[in-house]
Amino acid sequence: MTLYSAPFTITNGTYNFGLTLSAIPAEQLSEGATGLRIFGESSDGTSSFNAQSSIAINATYMDQIQTVPAALTSSDTLRFKLLATDPEGIASVVVLYDRFGTVTQTGIIDTLFSIGSNYYQSLGAGPFQENDLIRYKIKVKDQNGDSTVSSQFEFRILPGIDLSLGFFSDLNDPVTPRIFLGGTDETKILAEIDNLGVLPLSNVKVRFYDGDPRTTGILLGETTITLAGSVPNANQIAKDTASVVSALSNGAHQVFAWVDPDSSVNDIDRSNNLAYASIILNRFNVTPALGTTYSGTKNDTVSIDSGLFISVPPNSVTQNTVLGLTSTTNISLTNQPDLQFAVPYNLTVPTAYQLDFKKANEVFSSGKNILVIFRYDTARYKDHLNYRDSLGVYRWDSGNRRWKLISKDTRGISGHIIAEISSVSDVGLLALMINRDYTPPVIEATVEGQFFAQNSIVPRNPKIAALLSDQNGVNLDPSTIIVLVDNQPVNAGDLVIPDSLTNSNSVAITLNRREFDPGNHTVTFQAKDISGNTSAPFELNFKVVSKMDIKLMGNFPNPFANTTTFVFRVEAFEQLDNLEISIYTVSGKRIRKITPDDVGNQILNAIGYHEVVWDATDDKGHNIANGIYFYLIKGKLNGKTVERKGKLAFFR
Repeated sequence: MTLYSAPFTITNGTYNFGLTLSAIPAEQLSEGATGLRIFGESSDGTSSFNAQSSIAINATYMDQIQTVPAALTSSDTLRFKLLATDPEGIASVVVLYDRFGTVTQTGIIDTLFSIGSNYYQSLGAGPFQENDLIRYKIKVKDQNGDSTVSSQFEFRILPGIDLSLGFFSDLNDPVTPRIFLGGTDETKILAEIDNLGVLPLSNVKVRFYDGDPRTTGILLGETTITLAGSVPNANQIAKDTASVVSALSNGAHQVFAWVDPDSSVNDIDRSNNLAYASIILNRFNVTPALGTTYSGTKNDTVSIDSGLFISVPPNSVTQNTVLGLTSTTNISLTNQPDLQFAVPYNLTVPTAYQLDFKKANEVFSSGKNILVIFRYDTARYKDHLNYRDSLGVYRWDSGNRRWKLISKDTRGISGHIIAEISSVSDVGLLALMINRDYTPPVIEATVEGQFFAQNSIVPRNPKIAALLSDQNGVNLDPSTIIVLVDNQPVNAGDLVIPDSLTNSNSVAITLNRREFDPGNHTVTFQAKDISGNTSAPFELNFKVVSKMDIKLMGNFPNPFANTTTFVFRVEAFEQLDNLEISIYTVSGKRIRKITPDDVGNQILNAIGYHEVVWDATDDKGHNIANGIYFYLIKGKLNGKTVERKGKLAFFR
């Protein structure tokens, strides 16, 4: 409800106006503290704003209640300050506060004195202890003896130093983990540490333990950190990360971090200096000399459960790196009907493993293979039922959007499937699968976008492509697609192979255009599917000619009653400039001309075999009369013309 409306002017962002309360009906006003909301709108109605403010009617008005300084430490003097007015005049202003902490005091009263412009401030109180809680109210008494008390406020005396890993009480109530594994050149244990206090400090000790250090925890390492002071008013919390090189063994651990374990820092609150996180070791050190290693003294086969083991042999990497290994059951198969996820050993559901190397593109050493060892339950997958031959290690290929076999296992170790990774491209999400896919891809070839009849004539620079089809997916790795031109391998740069498809069950690869000499030629295609099945070589045999010709095969049927089809083949070294078919009466009058624009389902002037249907109508769409007619097929290329004639009979 609008109680009062008055125009005012805004100048350079500042507005002033007067409010006459007598203009508002008395029954709509009440004495005491109330609020004022201001709505403004430009004269043209294109912009507006609103604001609000507190006012007091025939009562004490208090505003800007605060402490000086706004954020207090134990070394500061505490002063209270506010803006206060009263129509009867102010007799006194006091603050009533309670203190809770190492010392508890209640009912403390401090007087505020006028410092001008209706502001009041206390002389100061203190000292206080770090982390003390102060709760206070302001009481203003007017000259008539009436008192007004503000709402209650509270704040804490800021600590100088408060090192924190988060609150920690016991093993059944751990903090949100701020202890984790990291590192790129070597596996490290890291902990994020805050200084909630305002004072900076350096050389703060942080120790890491495998297990609770208050009982039987084993020291993993010690380091020091430097922390700035926090800025509470700006919500800036000082942080640093402590880290030590991991010496954790395989399996699950409760890793504790302890900040200032020797109590050498004047920390106001030590209850948050100790915390732990449950960690399953899933990052492993890899060195050129040892390969995968826990201790840094020997080669180790690493794992995160009983289903998968990874072995990086010595000399497999060129520099120190970290192997990451995680598991997931969120996996699926689409359009791969001959594959099925298998359950790794001692697990209950199919599980895939994400394998990654930090700086993978920089560290792999050529000629060395990483062993991926899946274990399986021989009671579930019996060797004598051919599971031994059908189980394989597959990697999710994001380009193919298919699971792809990474290598065949030829070792024949019961209960184990071993795959070898020889390049960074095989690192990724791995799964153990049952494979019933024994059918290789099917290959069909096209020339100039049309399926091709063997030994046909093609342009001297033809567009040649192959359509690769497989119900479980074609392997898009360029190394698995072989193309030969006249028995000579084609460089990968001369092939257009898609690197990403929504459906890799059908894939088109294209041979970049090249000029062939006149004569007979062969292009051979061969490909693999995602299970490693290799297609038989598909040969495309064709001929390139040095001159233009039209081979007329006639029209069929002839005589005809409804339609007839002209059949001919264009032979040339490139597409004709033009080709047309004209039909004439015996007197030589042309009644119909068929041009490339009239034939929508084929390129009439293209090289190759053509069938063109005529419906026995003239250029105006009228049916022709019974009788004998002649037709002329005429092609043009580079200023030269070739003509072929024929005769037909129409009787209806």
